[in-house]
Amino acid sequence: MFRIRVAWLCRAISLSLAVCTPLLAQSSAAVSGCVEDSTRAAIPGAMVILTSSDRPARFQAQTDEKGCFSLGNVRFGKYQLRILAEAFSPFEKDLVVEDAVRLDTVVLEIRPVRDTVLVTATRTPTSSVALGSSVDVIDRAQINASEIRTTADLLRNIGSLTVLRTGNAGGITTIFLRGGESDYTKILIDGIPVNQPGGVYDFAHIPTDNIDRIEIVRGPQSAVFGSDAITGVVQVFTRPGASSPEAEYSIEGGNFGTFQQRAALRGSWKKFDAANTFSRLDTDNIGRNNDYRNASYFGNFGFTPDSRRVLRATLLHVSTRAGAPGVNAPGFTSFGPNDHTQRLERAGGLTYRALVGSHLTQHLAYRLYDHDYAYFSAFGPSYVAHTRHRAEYHGDVAFLAAGTFSYGIDFDRENATVANKRRSRDDTGYYVQHQVEAWKRLDITAGVRVEDNTAFGTSTSPRLAISFRLRPDTRLRFSAGKGIKEPNFIENFSENRFFLGNPDLLAERSRSWEAGIEQSLWRDRITADLTWFDNRFRNLIELVRQPDGSSRYQNIGRTLARGLELRTRARVRQISFQSNYTYLDGHIQQSNQASFPFRSGDPLLRRPRHSADFTVAWSEPKWKAYWSSRFIGRRADSDFFTFRMPGFLTSNPGYTASDASFTYEFLRRISAFVRIENIFDRDYQEVLGYQALGRGVAVGTRVRLGGEK
Repeated sequence: MFRIRVAWLCRAISLSLAVCTPLLAQSSAAVSGCVEDSTRAAIPGAMVILTSSDRPARFQAQTDEKGCFSLGNVRFGKYQLRILAEAFSPFEKDLVVEDAVRLDTVVLEIRPVRDTVLVTATRTPTSSVALGSSVDVIDRAQINASEIRTTADLLRNIGSLTVLRTGNAGGITTIFLRGGESDYTKILIDGIPVNQPGGVYDFAHIPTDNIDRIEIVRGPQSAVFGSDAITGVVQVFTRPGASSPEAEYSIEGGNFGTFQQRAALRGSWKKFDAANTFSRLDTDNIGRNNDYRNASYFGNFGFTPDSRRVLRATLLHVSTRAGAPGVNAPGFTSFGPNDHTQRLERAGGLTYRALVGSHLTQHLAYRLYDHDYAYFSAFGPSYVAHTRHRAEYHGDVAFLAAGTFSYGIDFDRENATVANKRRSRDDTGYYVQHQVEAWKRLDITAGVRVEDNTAFGTSTSPRLAISFRLRPDTRLRFSAGKGIKEPNFIENFSENRFFLGNPDLLAERSRSWEAGIEQSLWRDRITADLTWFDNRFRNLIELVRQPDGSSRYQNIGRTLARGLELRTRARVRQISFQSNYTYLDGHIQQSNQASFPFRSGDPLLRRPRHSADFTVAWSEPKWKAYWSSRFIGRRADSDFFTFRMPGFLTSNPGYTASDASFTYEFLRRISAFVRIENIFDRDYQEVLGYQALGRGVAVGTRVRLGGEK
C-alpha cells in the first residue's frame, strides 16, 4: 500500500513539474539591449537597473565590452528601466514585460547643461540632480574644443576655484577652492590620491590629451575621502580604450620656443581594451634659465570577462625639468639665476569591480603614488621624496525602497624622506553612507567616516546633503559637513631649527555648509545656479617663535571663508556657454603672527574677493571655435623678500585675460588648429614677483587613423 502511494506521489510531482514549468517560463522573460554614445561607439560598464512598479523586485546588470546587457527571469509586469554611465545623461524608460523584450539601441547623450552622472561625489554613480553639493564636470568635448594644453588651465574656468602659477609654464601651480588653503583639496587621478601626504599638489605638469573628463565637487568631502578633502575633491579620469582601434599624432609649435608632440594608441580586442598616450613639451618661456621640459606617459587598460565583472589598471609617468630663476617681474630681484628643478611622478592603480546578484556591487583596489623632487641651487641640492601605498574596499547595497547603502575601508601607508631620514605613518578610514530618494522629489545623502591616523589619532567626519526638486525645473540644495587634513611630513618631522617639526600636531579641521537654488529654463537648455557657502577652518598649523630663537609648528590658527557663487550654463544647438562669478569674504580670525599677511584680521593670501569668467564653444562637423575670458580681482599678496622695506607691497592688482582657439578639419581625419593665449597681451602677475607670459600663439596639426568617425 505504501509503495503504491509513493508511486502515485512521484507521478503527481512529475505531472505538476511538467505542467508548471512551461507556465513559469511563460510568466517570465528576458530584457536585453545595447548601449551606445552619439558616435555609435559602445559604452561598456554602464549600470542597468530594472525596478518593478507592481511588486518589490529589482534586477541589475552592467553592459559588457560590446555595450550589451541581458536581464533574465524577469516576471511579467510593469517596470522602470534606468541606465547610468559616467559622464552621460541618465536614461529612463517605462517598460511593460509581457514577453521577451529586445530594446532598440539605447543612445546616451553627452552631458547636457543640467544632468550628468558623477562618481566622485559619493564614490558611486549618481545623477547630479540628486546631489546636495555643488559640482562641475569638464568633458572630452570641452577639452577638444578648447585645445588647452594643461589640466591647470582647464580648471581656470571653474567657479570659486583660483589657479595660481609662479610665472611661466612649468612654474609651481596650485589651486584654492572656496577660500581654503592650497592643500585643502583632494586630488585624484583615476582614484589614485596624488597629493603629498597632508600637502599640496603641483598641477603644472599634467597634459590634457589623456583626459576623458574632470569632476569637481565643492564642500567638505572627508566623510567619504578622508584627509585633505576639506574644501572639495578634483578627480581626473583618463581616457579608456576605444571600441575601434585608433591612432593619433599631433605636433605644434609657437613663440617662446615652444614645441610639443603627442601620440596616442587606443583600441579594444575581444574582452580587452587599452589606451596609451605619450607627450613631450619643450619651451623656453621668457628670460634666462626659465626653460621647461616635460615628458609624460599615461596608460589605461581594461578587462571585462563578462557583464558582471570589470578589471581596470592605470599607469602614469611624468618627468620634468624646469629652470628656476626666482622672481622675474620688473622691479624684483632674483636670488637664483642658475637654479633648476627635476621632478619625477609615477603612479599605478588596479581596480576590480563585481556585481554580486542584483543588489550588491563590490570594489577592490590598490593604488601606488611615488614622487621625487630635487632642487639644485648654489647652496647644493635638496631633495623631497614621498610614496603612498593605498588599499581600498568599497561596497554598495541597493535596496528596493531604501536607496543605496555604501560602506568601505581605506588603508594608506605613507613614506617620506625628511632630513635624510625615512619616515612613515599609517592612516585607516572606515566609512558608511546612505542615499535615499523619497516621492521622486527628495534625495538625501548622509555619511560618516572615522579616521585612525598614527600622526593625529582618531577623528570623525560626518556629512549630510539634501536635494529637493521643488518643481521639474527648480531644485533646492543644502549640504553640511566636517573636513580634516593631516599635517605634512615637514610639519611633523623637520629637524631644521627654523621650522622644527612637531609630532604632536592635531589635524586641521573645518566646519562648512552651503545652500543653493538651481533654475532651469527653455527645456533645460539654460541653467542658473546660486549658492551661498560658509567655511570655518581651525587648528591651522603655523610656525611659532620659541624662547631660544627657533621656530616650531603648532596648531593655533583660525580662518573664515564665506561667499556667493553664481553659475550659468547654456547649450543651444552647437553652441555652449558658461559663466561664473564668485564673491569671497575671507580673513584670518586667530593667529600669533605680528606681520602681514598672517596677522589676525588680514585678508586671506592670494584669494581674490571678486572673480569671474565666461567661455563660449561652437562645434560644427568640420570646425570648432572656443573663447574664454577671466577676471581676477585685487587680492592680498607679498613676495616675502621686500616686506621689511618701507612701502612694501601688500596686494596684487586685478587683471583680465582672454584665450581662444580654432580647429578645422581640412581633410578627412586631418585637422589643423591655432591657439592664442593672453590675446590682448595683458601685463600681470598671478603670484607677486612672477611675470606671466605675454601673448602666446601656437599652430599645429593632428592626424587620426581608425576609430569611430
